[in-house]
Amino acid sequence: MINLAACYDDTGNYDYTDLPDVDIKMQDTVYATQFKTLELTADVDLNDAPESDYEFNWRIWSNEIGGVWEQKEIGNSRNLTYEVAEIPGSYTLVLTVTNKKTEVKTHKQIYLAVQGSITEGWMVLQEKEGKTDFDLIMSPYFSNRVENTDIQKNNYAQLLPGELFEQIEKQSVVVTPVSVKSRGTQQQVQKTSAPKITVDKAKTSRPIAVKEVKVNKQETVPAPVSAKSQANFNHPFHIIVAGGISMKDAEAMANQLKEKGFAEAKALNTAGKVRVSIRSFDNREEATKQLLELRKNETYKNAWLLAK
Repeated sequence: MINLAACYDDTGNYDYTDLPDVDIKMQDTVYATQFKTLELTADVDLNDAPESDYEFNWRIWSNEIGGVWEQKEIGNSRNLTYEVAEIPGSYTLVLTVTNKKTEVKTHKQIYLAVQGSITEGWMVLQEKEGKTDFDLIMSPYFSNRVENTDIQKNNYAQLLPGELFEQIEKQSVVVTPVSVKSRGTQQQVQKTSAPKITVDKAKTSRPIAVKEVKVNKQETVPAPVSAKSQANFNHPFHIIVAGGISMKDAEAMANQLKEKGFAEAKALNTAGKVRVSIRSFDNREEATKQLLELRKNETYKNAWLLAK
């Protein structure tokens, strides 16, 4: 075998143009709160090139397995303003700057931690007009997950819609004994699974219910669900309207929702966590859209999205 090698002197004339150097400076980790607006300012150095020569694109995806295949576009400008609809968890946020002429892309990847509206802070027990509840004080002095001081009041009262609170008000569903005066005699009512006992609130020494029910807004009744969609409610994305209750109460609440026209309402028990799903969907985009629409109703303003 014979190998031959040689060199060739290229005398051609070429014009070389340096590509503009784009530099993106932003924090590597960002915290956001579900259902609140996330605003990010990108420090992008275009090396004196006009901004009109570039396109900006923001994308987001979950850090769960396979999440990158469900990424979505959330912005097309240098700075980002986005109402966070994602469920609490970890996400990847990417800003891409593309030169329109050369199509050269520059990326900046950011770790995004989405937290619920209730996060780290001080919990304060309070009582007003015979109603017991707790407030949550959140401040950057307590946690780096909070940017501004915020006080969320009556958190327990917001866990469940008013109908179930009214139901609880009429029953002796309590953790500690309460004294009940009936016809001049004092009776001790204990927590039990026996038949429900109606308690006269006017004669009860301690409050049972904690919900202040607003009646100035009329609830919007949804459009009936078609028979085809009723055939299968076992979709992976659920709009949750209540949680942290017993399975019995969850089923009762689901039945009430069905009577109001939410035919897909059901009680869920996942890994020991009981929740009430008002509707379910087979894709995240449609579920998020319907969630934001449902939250316009004051009764369901704390609804959130569960991905099974």
